[in-house]
Amino acid sequence: MILDRLARQHPKLRVIHQHNQGKSVAINHALKKFATGDLIMVLDADSYLTPTALTNMALRFDDPRLLGASANVRITRPQNLLEYVQKVEYLLGYRLKGSEELLGIEYIIGSIGSTFRKSAMLEVGGYDTDSITEDIDFTMKMIDHFGNSNRQFGYADDVIAYTPPVSRFSQLLKQRYRWKQGRFKALFKHRRVIFNRDAKYTFSLAFWKLPKVFFEEFLMLIDPLLLLWIIGIIHHFADFSTIFAILGLYYLFAMATFIPEELKFWERIRLMMVAPLAYLILYVINIVDWISLMRCLFNMKRIANNEDKTAKWQHVDR
Repeated sequence: MILDRLARQHPKLRVIHQHNQGKSVAINHALKKFATGDLIMVLDADSYLTPTALTNMALRFDDPRLLGASANVRITRPQNLLEYVQKVEYLLGYRLKGSEELLGIEYIIGSIGSTFRKSAMLEVGGYDTDSITEDIDFTMKMIDHFGNSNRQFGYADDVIAYTPPVSRFSQLLKQRYRWKQGRFKALFKHRRVIFNRDAKYTFSLAFWKLPKVFFEEFLMLIDPLLLLWIIGIIHHFADFSTIFAILGLYYLFAMATFIPEELKFWERIRLMMVAPLAYLILYVINIVDWISLMRCLFNMKRIANNEDKTAKWQHVDR
């Protein structure tokens, strides 16, 4: 194996082999048996970091209040339209993520490049092994235990991690259903944080961000009806100003994101050319999310009752 060969070349690299029992089981094994540093960073097998990522992330933890931080994840080498959709989605989504630390509403430290203090991880007993989205579940577990008023969960925009896109629509559906199912499960498991008046939780998280997740899912549920209503209004009054305004706002947001990003010249040009289509591009993700939500609603009883306790899941084709 590649890692075994690298371990022979680099004595400090330690490669551990174990049967596949799920990512959370593997992380716990490394955390409790082998990790010796103060910080633990988690990567996916198909992801990689820029040369300065580790240093930049370590510097973030000079703040003793910080318990966990997510990296700035980007899609690498898109080839087809669906992959470019994900490229745009990640760039725009992570641009918004930068505000969540300031507002005290960060509740998902994503697995690619996510970093935590080892002492805090051990205090909560490591990852639970009953979730297929271990990153969401673990972040909520940490917030539930430590709170997020005096302790922080942040986002390191200068820690760049790359991950390949999903190449086929069926595989994207599979991925996003797992993400949505796992998020619902984590929120139900740690529901006591929602509307909790304990001072260790920020008001913005307990009374705004987490309840808003469910409200946003309700809006997602009725999104097709809203879209049909808007189309009907536009057709009836023959007034396209609303749709032009929506497209314009998305275009400006996309341009404001693509211009300052550190991108290769031709990659920046290609993205700026598709910026006018930003709303339509992201609506592809809306369709995927809507289908995933419907599947979750059909299985909501099992999700809410945490009936499926497996941590294993199959990777999507990339």
